[in-house]
Amino acid sequence: MKKVNLGCGDKYSQDWVNLDFNSENPDVIPHNLLNSLPFANEEVDVIYNSHFLEHFSLEEAKKILTECYRVLKKGGIIRIVVPDLESVCREYLYILNNIDKPENKEKYKWIVIELLDQMVRTQKWGLMNVYWKEVVKKDNKLIIDYVKDRLGVDIRNYYVDPPSPKPSNYLNFTKIKRQLFNGYIRVIKNLFPPDYRKDIVDQTMLGEKHKWMYDKYSLPSLLQTVGFSKIQILNEKTSKITNFKDDYLDINSDGTPYRKSSIYCEAYK
Repeated sequence: MKKVNLGCGDKYSQDWVNLDFNSENPDVIPHNLLNSLPFANEEVDVIYNSHFLEHFSLEEAKKILTECYRVLKKGGIIRIVVPDLESVCREYLYILNNIDKPENKEKYKWIVIELLDQMVRTQKWGLMNVYWKEVVKKDNKLIIDYVKDRLGVDIRNYYVDPPSPKPSNYLNFTKIKRQLFNGYIRVIKNLFPPDYRKDIVDQTMLGEKHKWMYDKYSLPSLLQTVGFSKIQILNEKTSKITNFKDDYLDINSDGTPYRKSSIYCEAYK
């Protein structure tokens, strides 16, 4: 059985064919996922992607899913995990409607950042990084616990400073292109008045910003448009993929969800 994990990042299983835009890991194949997938028609049994699709425009997402449909065998399964727009909107409204409670005044700042920051930021890691630094510095347990409950992330163990590039003993063509491009961006940025630079030049990283958001209606609708059928909303522990839970892609070793506040959707070709 050929199983493919698109945009895997550092969460992958060696039993899968793992692809991402950039990789120095031998278990992950570097590939431009906006181009055709490197598989023949109806070659793949299962396709999985988690917190990947929201980083593309709706038109790009449709193109990616059309490629997934092409390479899947008839009867093949696609499983998609994305942040749940409904969940964050409902939480925002709950906090806003109960803002008189002291703890909700504190939670309000985070839920607005969770809702908006990754869609509008122009600087690497955005307001989220600034706020997390502040929370960790003050050891604000209320917000530390709130973020963990919302996202499954303990920000004390997460990055609060943008990670430094990993040292490498060699340069490849991709790295050289990236360094030249970054230098070009710095030159262009400096042509603008200082007060406008942050708004005009987007310095976020690939896969950092959210370009679209989905809910339990819009994601199945998009899949149906591409041609998928038997579309189901499941959860982190349920799947039609044989022995999927054994790969620990959507759950941690203790059975808790790896990504909270998510939609888990499966469909068939």
